[in-house]
Amino acid sequence: MHLAERRRTPMENLRIQLHRVVDDFCDQNRDQPEGQEQEQLVLMELEISINEALINTVDLHYQSNSEEPALPEMLWMELRSRVCRSSVPVLEGESPEACDPEKSFCDKALRFFLRLLCYLHQKWQLALAWVREVAAGVQTFCRAVEVICSVLQEVLQDFYYGVTQVFRSTMQA
Repeated sequence: MHLAERRRTPMENLRIQLHRVVDDFCDQNRDQPEGQEQEQLVLMELEISINEALINTVDLHYQSNSEEPALPEMLWMELRSRVCRSSVPVLEGESPEACDPEKSFCDKALRFFLRLLCYLHQKWQLALAWVREVAAGVQTFCRAVEVICSVLQEVLQDFYYGVTQVFRSTMQA
């Protein structure tokens, strides 16, 4: 009897993707990049990969937990824009001992990785605040449309009654 493979949750997929990103990062950078520009580029690629994994997880989680239609592309683009702004320039503010050329790239990458995780958490918290703001705006918009619909029903009934009266009086004349 063939057992069906258990379907992974979006969070399990995220863990797998993050492990893969870190493995790829380590595999590609066994030979330490030379120069600060090269280090910055390698670390920026790491950040981009992590953000993509996080955005994909949001999408998967939304799809698997929502019966609503797909969100407008504009919202996805704005979310992507908000979380994908690079944080690599944060390295420029490091202390002189942190930029010590004697430190290995792995030491620098580990320090950056820890700061990157904190920074990503902050960026995603800001993105969440933005999403909540948009959702509150949509709720308010929805309530306004609901009010119009309820008033419209009444207005249409009154209008219909008025038109009916005009037609009846026209037919009687």
